[in-house]
Amino acid sequence: MATSGAKLYSALGTVKVLEVPEALLPMSIRHALVLIGFIELAVALLLFFCRSETIKLVCIAWLGGNFLLYRVATVLLTVGKPCPCLGSITEKIPLKPATIDHILTGIVMYLIFGSLFFLLTRKEWAVSKDEDGGARVEDGGDPQLKMQS
Repeated sequence: MATSGAKLYSALGTVKVLEVPEALLPMSIRHALVLIGFIELAVALLLFFCRSETIKLVCIAWLGGNFLLYRVATVLLTVGKPCPCLGSITEKIPLKPATIDHILTGIVMYLIFGSLFFLLTRKEWAVSKDEDGGARVEDGGDPQLKMQS
């Protein structure tokens, strides 16, 4: 929620860079900050209110995957400077922008690999053999998945 708040706060600013077109998305940096800020807020609220651990982990992996995809695209397309992931709030942090970018990349990796690790090692999930010898995934405790079956 902190990063979504930082993005939404930054989008309210008056600096001219907010009106510059975003390098990868078809909108201004201001609109990109608002869009991503609300997406992050929605995921944070889902994490807070949802009971299903599986859905929570999938949402974290999805969000981290999107962040990673954006970062890879900026590198491949040689966009240049680090993304304004936290908006203009990074100007108030006494670290170099490249250092902040490395920290944010580490956080993205933690989100992705942490959530994937817990998704793949959940005790409730068991792979068993069915009568035909094929693998079958059984859910052993996630009430959300049982309702969907």
